[in-house]
Amino acid sequence: MYTDRQNRQKIERRRMKGLEAEETSFNEGVDFISTLPDSLLGVIISLLPDSEPVRTCVLSHRWKMVWKHASHLSIDQSQMLKPLIQAYLCGIYLITRLEMAFNRLGADDDHEDLDVIAKAEMMINSLLDSHVGPLKSCTIRHLPESCASGKAVEWIKKLLEKNKVKQLSMEKEDIVGWGLVENLPRVLVYHGRTLALAFEIFSGFEALELKNYYLKTSPSSDVAGQVLKTLTLKNISVKKDVLEGILSCSMCLQDLTLENITHEDCEMMREIKINSPRLKFFRICEMVMNEIKVYAINLEVFEIDNVVCKPQNLTFETPKVHLLRSRCHLRNSGEYFCWVSSNESPQGSPSSFAGIFENLATLCIDFDLKTITDTMTFFSTLKSCPKLQNLEINSRVNDDAVDYYNDQDYADNARGYYSKKEPCECVDHQLKTLSIRGYEGKRSEVEFVKYIITSGEVMEKITIWFVDDCSWVQAAETGCLLSFWAVSPNLSITLNPGPVYMANVDDNFKTWLSTLRG
Repeated sequence: MYTDRQNRQKIERRRMKGLEAEETSFNEGVDFISTLPDSLLGVIISLLPDSEPVRTCVLSHRWKMVWKHASHLSIDQSQMLKPLIQAYLCGIYLITRLEMAFNRLGADDDHEDLDVIAKAEMMINSLLDSHVGPLKSCTIRHLPESCASGKAVEWIKKLLEKNKVKQLSMEKEDIVGWGLVENLPRVLVYHGRTLALAFEIFSGFEALELKNYYLKTSPSSDVAGQVLKTLTLKNISVKKDVLEGILSCSMCLQDLTLENITHEDCEMMREIKINSPRLKFFRICEMVMNEIKVYAINLEVFEIDNVVCKPQNLTFETPKVHLLRSRCHLRNSGEYFCWVSSNESPQGSPSSFAGIFENLATLCIDFDLKTITDTMTFFSTLKSCPKLQNLEINSRVNDDAVDYYNDQDYADNARGYYSKKEPCECVDHQLKTLSIRGYEGKRSEVEFVKYIITSGEVMEKITIWFVDDCSWVQAAETGCLLSFWAVSPNLSITLNPGPVYMANVDDNFKTWLSTLRG
């Protein structure tokens, strides 16, 4: 027994010494993080924003090399050598800077009379050359001068060949004064925004984003090892055949975003054709087109944002789309194909995009419910969505809308239309949720919600967000819908005050309604 007691005392003394050692280390500020291997520290500092991973090299001698193992690098050329580069940009005309940059094209960087932008370019080269890896992703934001000097293209090649980067985002900064291109020689404007890439670039990265360029390349079908899955092009000028060549050769493409794509010399891209059998996500925005053709049998999510095109010039063969988002921020609603009937165009000719609604489960759309004419058009679209379950509407998109009916006939026309309507499969038997933002309480809006309440057999939730300038009468009339008989026993209705009121007061609909009356 004495021996056992001694053993227990010995174990207890060891445990106490261990606790004391840990407490001493904690009190003395022992850096346990620095004891981690470089590969793990590289993953941790990759989560830091912007250029912070590289700045960790000043912490201590131990951290001097850690950034070289970061899995992500974010580089912003205009933030380098501050405030020197800012003073340089403000003190020298853009035309002079572009001329100097173009003269550096293909020249040796070892001479001593380099300007501050050229020195920043050398710093970026050094960062990429010094990185050990593995570098999975990289973001570079650079000045127009690096297009003229050819360095932007060199960085892309280096990231692909040496650093084996999988994801790359490249953006040319639109600096102050760049918008006044009419005052600059045409050739300098061309060199300051041109990105001339070998076509292999579009097959080497898994994810590629390019922003603010005139894109040049020579498409070729002889590209081995095609791995590009995500392609994002924003504010890009490109020849039509070049864009189609890139898309047609990207056989593994699953995620595509096209934003503000124009023809060379910034002219309107009149026609665009997408033929991608593996494409699952497609977003197109800020474009005015004469014709759009999309052939994507496996497309699941389709986003359309501020796109103008005549309905009869649309061809969508996308039978598996289950989520459609259609946004429209401009006022000229009549030009947006998402605002017209899915069955036929306003001219009565058959529409070729009705098939996009066949398997739709969720529809998020900017649509004006304030007028009977637009509501009738929207109801026609709903009839083409037999499987629709979730509907989100932003109603306040056209404050200047003019209806064919005057205010006195508003309610009668709305009630008359819904009382004579034909059955709608999705509303009657499929629709489960409805949310409306920008709701003003106009009679056509009230009648639409009333129709959903009295027709939706499986409806579960209706959520309405009012506008702040709604009148008491209009809000109160909608409030009466809460006591309306609903055909669905599981339906709940939530009415929310205007966004400004919610941001400042954050109270319920009943309290907000009382403030409107006062």
